[in-house]
Amino acid sequence: LLVDSGNCLTDPIGGMPVVVVQIDYVRRLFSNDELQKMELMAIDAVMQLSDLSERIRLLPFQTVGYRGLMLGVRVDEIRIDVPQPQAKTRSKTDVVMALSPQQFAADGSYHGIISPLLLV
Repeated sequence: LLVDSGNCLTDPIGGMPVVVVQIDYVRRLFSNDELQKMELMAIDAVMQLSDLSERIRLLPFQTVGYRGLMLGVRVDEIRIDVPQPQAKTRSKTDVVMALSPQQFAADGSYHGIISPLLLV
């Protein structure tokens, strides 16, 4: 993941920081049924998924010239490997993972963006 100083996205319900990740990169975390409904942004159908219903978030966002909603899932924990010079792994709880259908880097060098607030 890439640190994006412009990623100030937070969950409007709990104020949790948001990590935006390519849905293809995290496919293994979800069942095929869950993925199909999430990729279609079928919110009513996603809310009926008993395993996810309490974790689903709709996240308003704004980019240059565009406003919209992203589907998010509150996760139990994320682990962030911080490169040199710190070279350590940080675990964070109370984080929402927003799922993006878009590829972030054409060369596949990163698959999402995190807020710098998650590095402190």
